Amino acid sequence: VLSVKYLNAAMMLFGNSVVVPLYYCTFTLASVIGAAIVYDEFACMGLDDALMFSGGILAAIIGVWLLGGGRRPEASAECDTGSAAALPLAEALDAVRETTRDKLDGIR
Repeated sequence: VLSVKYLNAAMMLFGNSVVVPLYYCTFTLASVIGAAIVYDEFACMGLDDALMFSGGILAAIIGVWLLGGGRRPEASAECDTGSAAALPLAEALDAVRETTRDKLDGIR
């Protein structure tokens, strides 16, 4: 539940083309490393396996950087300076809380 909360907050501040691949790679990397620790797979890993594992991690990081790192936000004449994306993080999170609170009050 917490990861979805932070994922939604990140998507409000940054583009989806940056947030989703970064989230995917972070989650996948954490899962692989966590499983390797739990099942003690690092103990029987040889030098060639360690190099291939490190190469795979590096390939994922470079792929995410190539997909989202080089993009610049597009400026638009219809840019709303009051949107959450134009606010500092604390103000954007406050705006999200207010909007969520208003929506929940409307449901009740």
